[in-house]
Amino acid sequence: MKTPGFFDTFLDRFFYSMKSIKLKAALQGVLPPEDVTQVVRGYDIIGDIAIITIPEKLQCNMMKIAETVLRTVSGVRIVAEKEGKRCGQFRVAPLVKLAGEGGFETLHKEFGLFLHVDPSLVYFSPRSASERHRIACSVSAGEHVLVMFSGI
Repeated sequence: MKTPGFFDTFLDRFFYSMKSIKLKAALQGVLPPEDVTQVVRGYDIIGDIAIITIPEKLQCNMMKIAETVLRTVSGVRIVAEKEGKRCGQFRVAPLVKLAGEGGFETLHKEFGLFLHVDPSLVYFSPRSASERHRIACSVSAGEHVLVMFSGI
């Protein structure tokens, strides 16, 4: 297996910035221009769930933003807002469904593996994918690995 390096990180950052450009472009005409500049540029995709953060100033437009994410980002079934910081013994982020159908259970794919996740019940960050892959690449046959604080 290939260990992630600069190129993977560069591509991840490139596509991450493209998501924000696509969302802000989609919000043109939906929100006033001064509100579009306030939209948080990044969001997480876990399986078919988009988890966004909406600034206090834009709370009155949260449904418009959520519906735009649902319409604009392919493969998204649910848009949820992270309502506050991770808390509790298991560092779970409090999530509120804003748009979409169904529950929070999803299949998240990274590096060819499918992970069954419910981000409303367990800690999971798609931003740790490269670290999970790096650890998996360094394990030899017959070794056992404990990834403490992995969440799932």
